[in-house]
Amino acid sequence: MPNLVEIKDHELVGFSEQAKLDFIASISDHKKELLAEIGRIETGQNSGSGNPEITSTMVKEAEKLFSRGSLFKSTKRISAVWRIVSVISVLATGLLFDVAKMTEIIHVLLFIGCLLLAVLSTTMAYVRD
Repeated sequence: MPNLVEIKDHELVGFSEQAKLDFIASISDHKKELLAEIGRIETGQNSGSGNPEITSTMVKEAEKLFSRGSLFKSTKRISAVWRIVSVISVLATGLLFDVAKMTEIIHVLLFIGCLLLAVLSTTMAYVRD
């Protein structure tokens, strides 16, 4: 016997037919994500190899985590690239900082270029998050 979630008609006042269908699909998607979060919590707390045992506390914890967003969201590749560029450019800027060589125009331009790249990439890495 399946458990059903009831949505009353008065709760959907103003919804078009397509909006109602989309709302039901959205609830279904959230159900899958919430169940996956509960499964991750249970797996982390289950020390044995027996059947899973999901408690009320696990459900409430998953609800809190889910309402804030899953801890296991995949990071976007561009964000990861900005972080890598940020670290490398900051390191390169530090290595290029040599007061004795700051009289050479090429060295100064290279230092300023790395510094600007470091500032840009660090800013973009934080803005993307």
